Amino acid sequence: MPAIDALGRCLALYRDIGDRLGAGIALDLLGCAEEDRGAYDAAEPLFAEARACFVDLGMGFLVSQVDYHVGVVAFGRGELNLAVERFEEALSLARDEGFPFVAAGTLRYLGLIHLDRGDLIRSAAAIEEALTLDRDTADDDREGISQSLVTLAVLAAAAGLPAASARLRGAADGLREQIALGPYLLPERLAFDHARDAALAALGEPAFAAAWTEGRNRTIEQSEADIAAVLAAARSCPVAANAADPAYGTGITPRELEVLGLIAEGRSNREIAGALFVSPRTVDNHVTNLLAKLDVKSRTAAIAEARRRGIV
Repeated sequence: MPAIDALGRCLALYRDIGDRLGAGIALDLLGCAEEDRGAYDAAEPLFAEARACFVDLGMGFLVSQVDYHVGVVAFGRGELNLAVERFEEALSLARDEGFPFVAAGTLRYLGLIHLDRGDLIRSAAAIEEALTLDRDTADDDREGISQSLVTLAVLAAAAGLPAASARLRGAADGLREQIALGPYLLPERLAFDHARDAALAALGEPAFAAAWTEGRNRTIEQSEADIAAVLAAARSCPVAANAADPAYGTGITPRELEVLGLIAEGRSNREIAGALFVSPRTVDNHVTNLLAKLDVKSRTAAIAEARRRGIV
């Protein structure tokens, strides 16, 4: 990629002249470029080296930015527990440093993770706070607002509001067009696209297109009713406990129970990802965890064992 080649040359120049800050920034940008194309193994060491530069220089706000991207890498791999740890570290430091851009980004990802775990209430709180931070910046962070709106569209689809999901997706897409942003990037793009596909399936193509166009022509202020409706619907959903049902003694989480039920229906990992608005990699990790917790070696054996115990 031309960008990666150019950043590699920049990094070499900064290293030649001993500019540690420049090298750290180049490393961070290289990591972002690899992250955006899903090359998480390549991104991870770049972020680690960039972080070491910023720690040595005492630049806490840049450390928070790198911690955020390390969380994105973990999210992209489906390592959600690790992602939460990194996002919470980044969020705490970004708040201390007064860096709302990173704080809002971490909150959006935490919203997606809470949603993946079946906790729509916590997801709504995180996404709402992100949107508030986006709108409270000096000039309004329109890129951040577009990201928060499309993340709200994912929440809307999960909360059973497909028309609101389509309108919020349209509002986000329209705002991105206004400021000449490119397509949504990995890894969150998978969740955005799953939500769009779910809304399309629920509404049908003509109704989806009409709702999307309506949203695309709205200002953020004109989207307030949909935003409020989605947050209210999410907050009315039962809170999913993160602990498993002790009756089974397995440690299986509510989200893993959902995955198990879909496996029992004969769905593939990709089909399960589409149904739950998560990445296939996340489903792969859920399946791996299920096999370990049920002490079996295959999906077929997992279904048999789950039925024997009365889980599904």
